[in-house]
Amino acid sequence: MTEPTTTATEDELREEGLHRAYTAIAQIYLSMHRVDVARGTYETIKATDAIRRFEADRSGNFAVNSESIIRGLAEEESYQNAMEFLDLSTIADRMAGSDHISTQFTGKVAGNCKLHFIKEDTDAAGKPLHVIFAVEVADADKLSQVFDVLARNFQNVFWIDLVGGMAKVLKLDGYITKGLDRNDHQYFPYPTVLNNYIDDRVHPDEREALCDAIGIEGLREAFLEQGKPELVGNYRILVDGEVHNFQYNYFKMDDEGFVVCGFQNIDAIIEETLAKERELIEARDEADRANNAKTEFLLRMSHDIRTPLNGIVGMLDIADRFPDDPARQADCREKIRESSKVLLELINEVLDMNKLESGEIVLEHVPFDLTDVARDVYYALAKQAEERDISIVQVDCAVPHARLVGSPTHLKSVIMNIMSNAVKYNKDHGKISITCTETEAADGMVELVFICSDTGIGMSREFQEHIFDPFAQEQASPRTRYPGTGLGMSITKSIVDKMGGTIEFSSAQGEGTTFTVRVPLEIDKSACAASAADEASEQASIDKMTLLLVEDNDLNLEIAQFLLEEEGAKVEVARDGQEAVDVFTANEPGHFDAILMDIMMPVMDGYDAARAIRALAREDAASVPIIAMTANAFAEDKLRAREAGMDEHVAKPLDIDLLVQTIDRLAGRK
Repeated sequence: MTEPTTTATEDELREEGLHRAYTAIAQIYLSMHRVDVARGTYETIKATDAIRRFEADRSGNFAVNSESIIRGLAEEESYQNAMEFLDLSTIADRMAGSDHISTQFTGKVAGNCKLHFIKEDTDAAGKPLHVIFAVEVADADKLSQVFDVLARNFQNVFWIDLVGGMAKVLKLDGYITKGLDRNDHQYFPYPTVLNNYIDDRVHPDEREALCDAIGIEGLREAFLEQGKPELVGNYRILVDGEVHNFQYNYFKMDDEGFVVCGFQNIDAIIEETLAKERELIEARDEADRANNAKTEFLLRMSHDIRTPLNGIVGMLDIADRFPDDPARQADCREKIRESSKVLLELINEVLDMNKLESGEIVLEHVPFDLTDVARDVYYALAKQAEERDISIVQVDCAVPHARLVGSPTHLKSVIMNIMSNAVKYNKDHGKISITCTETEAADGMVELVFICSDTGIGMSREFQEHIFDPFAQEQASPRTRYPGTGLGMSITKSIVDKMGGTIEFSSAQGEGTTFTVRVPLEIDKSACAASAADEASEQASIDKMTLLLVEDNDLNLEIAQFLLEEEGAKVEVARDGQEAVDVFTANEPGHFDAILMDIMMPVMDGYDAARAIRALAREDAASVPIIAMTANAFAEDKLRAREAGMDEHVAKPLDIDLLVQTIDRLAGRK
């Protein structure tokens, strides 16, 4: 058998049509309400915040609230026609023979708007019992956005008819002046309430200007005559004697004289703005201080660099005038040597500071002996201290772990800077006390604690706040007594920070200064305990060694060759990296005891030359000591030298004793 075909009744089809209509309205229209025609009441199915703000109350009275909504949406010319459409007493006649009627009006905010009545059910005579009332706005997003933005950002929000001078409350969270109450949809005379507010709340100095700006006449001039789209301004109010900052924002809604305005407290915004201004002023002042400091630094550098240069040139002139006086010649050489050391120190500090400021400083991670670091610093400063009868006393410098792994170059720089200041700013016949200890070892690490105390001139409280600033010098006037760049302590602080340590100090003017440095270092687990006999090594010598000296600068070549030959070595030369590889290859294996390699050279630099030699297929290519002998003196230069296959790094200007010791250590006992 075939199933009977079911035919939908007229009522079922009508219900389906209504369901589709509800769905469409819910998706498209701004609001949807179910109206009881006989009772004149309604219930809201859907309504945006923008529509709800226009409702006069929450009673459900259709006539009252629909009138309020239309008054908020429609232009004056369209208002009366829209209200006639909403008359429920004539709804039966107007919907006779139709399930849907609509009308169109011009909106204040969002262009053309439509009102819809959709028949839901009827009585026996076919008259509608319930209808769906819907509001369609051409640009609903614009309407919603305007009110949502105002509601979120402003405490009080009002709608104003500039022509009629009436206003309506859309939101009222802030102060309520005379003429207003908590009815969120109250209509009120704008000029009267504004004047009450100005007299009661606004700062006396702001009253006249505010009245001119946002009084009804001022608004009419701005929006109706000048055609401004918005009006924004700030003013002050008084609350219990305290001043607060407020802002008003008026927005034009159409060309017929309707605006929406909001008022908000901007104390936080003003404070944030002032704080940013203070930050900018502080940044500008800091930049000015830095520029002034650098200008002062360049002036000091001009003096400090020229001073040792003048000494060098002057001593050479004097030596030329006494060619047959050995004692005078020796004195000139000694003073030239001392001036050269001062000049080198100045150059090193400037270059170190540049590296630190650019973030290019690179720490080493190599084994070293703390005893060697301490001895080098002591020897460097002992003569300077002796000349002024300043005693250096080592109170406690015994550490359980002298063999460590870290950056000895930078550790030496830190200790050298602190101790050289202790000598420079000490009093004649003064004293420097040194302690060097370590905390308990843990996880293969120790914390080295270095303390240096002096009996010098000390620092003022004011200068102590700037001691680590670049170019800072308290004793800037007497340049001949306290020469320097003002960079030493800034460099020291930056290095200690990069090493993960801390630096602290205490100072009293006229009494002295104490510095305490703490840095973490790794224990050298590969180091063997050396006996006292091992440490007391024989005198270093390069006598009868054959060395390959690679140097492109004629003067540097002459100096190095002379000093090495004076120590008993036989020196063969090459003037660039490629020539060095060729000379090494042309001689039989084992011919050279060591290679002294400059870095910056034409044709092939020292790094590539070292790599090329290490890559040669001969038995001594991997074992011959290659020593970088270069003016590239930073820690990263040492790392690059090791990465290129070099065994050691010796910086220019040459320290011949150090160079001999290095060659002897690498080649003399291999």
